[in-house]
Order: sequence, then structure tokens, then C-alpha cells
Amino acid sequence: MTLDTTSPRSGTVASVILVALLAVGVAGFALAGSAAAQSGSDFQVNIDSTNSPVHEGNTLRVYTTVENTGNDSDTQAITLEIDGTLRDSEEVTLDPGESETVTLTWNTEEGDAGDYTATVSSQDDSDQTGVRVQGPAYFRVQINSKNSPVTENDTFEVQAVIENTGDRTANQEINLTVTGQGEVDNTTLALDPGAEVTRTFEWETEEGDAGDYTATVSSEDDSDNTTVAVKNLPTFNVTVEGTNDPVVEGGTVEVEARVENEDASTDTQPIRLGVDGTVRDTESVALEGGEATTVELEWDTGTGDGGQYRANVSSETSTDSVEVLVNVAPSAAFTFDPPRPTVNRAVTLDGTGSSDTDGEVVDYEWTVDGDVVASEAAFSYTFTEAGDHEVALTVTDDAGGTATTTRTVTVNGPPTVSPSRARSSRPARRSPTRSPSPAPNRSRSG
Repeated sequence: MTLDTTSPRSGTVASVILVALLAVGVAGFALAGSAAAQSGSDFQVNIDSTNSPVHEGNTLRVYTTVENTGNDSDTQAITLEIDGTLRDSEEVTLDPGESETVTLTWNTEEGDAGDYTATVSSQDDSDQTGVRVQGPAYFRVQINSKNSPVTENDTFEVQAVIENTGDRTANQEINLTVTGQGEVDNTTLALDPGAEVTRTFEWETEEGDAGDYTATVSSEDDSDNTTVAVKNLPTFNVTVEGTNDPVVEGGTVEVEARVENEDASTDTQPIRLGVDGTVRDTESVALEGGEATTVELEWDTGTGDGGQYRANVSSETSTDSVEVLVNVAPSAAFTFDPPRPTVNRAVTLDGTGSSDTDGEVVDYEWTVDGDVVASEAAFSYTFTEAGDHEVALTVTDDAGGTATTTRTVTVNGPPTVSPSRARSSRPARRSPTRSPSPAPNRSRSG
């Protein structure tokens, strides 16, 4: 067909035909593009789960389903990135409509602890999730108080908070070290993640420790330190002024001492009574500079404590001593003879069986029914009344110890004679004796 484009009508028709042809061309191109889009593969990615959290040094695993939603079979690399860093890749071949579960991994190392974003990608799609790598236990140490300065022989105390800021439960030893002294205290703690405890650590200072130190509280992971000032001891001079020696075993030893603060500073010190290395009594004494006081310290003795001792009275800077005697009491014993005494007849009372294990008996005192009757070891005594009488002997040893023993003596009355016995004791009266008459002398005559 030939168009006459010179006429107005022909020009209009030509324009219509051109527009129609262009429309057909565009439609054809669109259909062709749609067909191309429906061909090829489409690997969709979906993260199913992970084994997060894991401890550093262990393997993180990401479980992912990959599905080919396209029309063509294909092979694609499925990758795992952790915060943008490629950690694993696996090739997957899928037919149209087919799916497969893949496991992608990251072998963590020491120092990897933290929170991350895990991204799994194909050429067509990606998915992501948060994961965590846990670190080891970490015991953080923070000092929060101390009692510095202290005086020599006092106890320095430092308090610290220990917190497990790591991800594992653990046991750790926490110790206190002091410069020039080494380790002076320690304890073992078991803490769960996030748990914290407060502990007090001590250093028992000694005479001669005056100076400045650094005290450090340490765990296996962390430490904190502080300064310590140890002051010189003020001089508390001690002088023993007297005792109540000797004391009988079971009694109380009393030691009196004068304590004077010879320095200018005020201080408090324990004043101790020690006997043969054993502290028997302690009194805390506070004195201002130049002030003095008197203390009385005691030792309650018991059975078996008899003997001679050195008693020491000590402050933290001075000591004085004195000898004290704990006397074993004597033993009192006596006999009487005859064992069945009679009124108005002499009885021998004998106390020579009394004894003293750590000395000798030096004094005897006898009482009868409460009245003192003699002071000898043995003597004769006449009871003037029959009946039961209380006889007591008190003995005293050369150290002043005493002992008393008491016995009941039964005294019989004088012997009595019954009338019948009196009669039987008289001489028998003799009856007159008759001589027999001589028989008549009869003779027969023959």
C-alpha cells in the first residue's frame, strides 16, 4: 500500500499507523522480557537455627535451608559471614523446587568473645541472625575500703569486691600481697557469671614493720592495689609492782603492774599476763602521751598447777617478769590409840602421817569439839566425857598452805560391875565340917 503523504488526510493516517507499529513493538519486547525473567534459578536462603552461644575456642554452627524457587537447575556458593568477614562457604546444587539444609561453621578462637551478626547468602538472597561467643570466667577486683594507717602489731584490713564478669562459673584463689612481705592472706572463691562478693583480707603487722607499703588484691585475671602506712609503736613501759605469791593450788594468782606511755602520742595496747608461754589474762589499756596507770592481772590456778613459775607482764613494747609460787596444799592425817578409848584414860593422837609433796609440814593445830587443845605432831589427850567427840587436825606447810582432816572419836564410859557379878566375885562361905564319928569297935569273943 502506498500512502500519499502530501495531503493532510494522508499525514494523519500515517501517524496513526506509526503509533500502532510502535505499540506492537513495545508489547513484543515486554513479552520477551517476561519470558526471560521466568527462566533461570532463584536460591532463597532461610536460617533455621544456631548453636549460639558457644565458648571461645569452640565451633559456631549455623543451620540454613536453601531452596531453588527458579525454573532452572543451578549450583551456587552459600556463604557465612560474621560481621562482614567470610567464615565459611559451601556449594549447593538444586533443581527447580528442590531444597537442602546446609551447616556453615566458624571455628572461634581465644579472644573472639562477643556478640556478632551472622549472615548467610546465596547469589539471590540472604538471611541473618545474632550469635554470641562466650569468654572464660573473669574475676574483676576492686578495693573499696581499708583501715590504713595502722600501728605496728595492729591488723591492717583491706576490703575488696570480686565480680565474675565472664561467661563461665569458676573457682579462683584471691590473695593479698604486701611489698616486702609477699602473700599475707588468701581465699578461694566460686562465682557464677555476673556474681560478686565482698571479702576482707588481713595483714598482721609486727614490731619493726613501720613504713609505707603497697597492698595488692589479685585474682587470676585482675588486681587492684592501695597504699598502707604502718606507724611506729608508742612505748608502753611495764613494771611489775607486786603479787599475792605464794598461792595455794586452786587459788588465784594476782599480779599488779604499772603501765606508762613514754611517747607523746595516744595509743591503746593490750597488757598481757603470760605464764610459761601461755597468756592467762589480758587488759586493754588506752593512754595519752606521758600518762600512766596500774593494772591487775589474774591467773586462776587449778589442780595440777602447783610449782614455781615466771609470770611475764607485757605491752607491745615492754616486758617485766616476776617469780610466783603455786603451792600444793599439804595432806592432813592422824590416828588415835587405843582405837576404843575410855573416859578418863589417856588417848594418843598422832598426826605424823601428814605430808607435803613440795615442802614440809611446819605447824599442827588440834581441836576437840571446836576447842584448840594442842600444837604438836602427836600428844596424849584424856576425854572426860563419854560419847562421840569431833577431833580435827589442821596442818600448815612451809609455803603457808593448809589442810584439815576431821574424825569422830567414840569414847566409852568407865566399866561397870553388875550386882550378880559382884556376888559371884565374893569368896564362898565354907560350911562347918564335921569329922566322922569313929565306928564302934566291936569284937567278938570266941
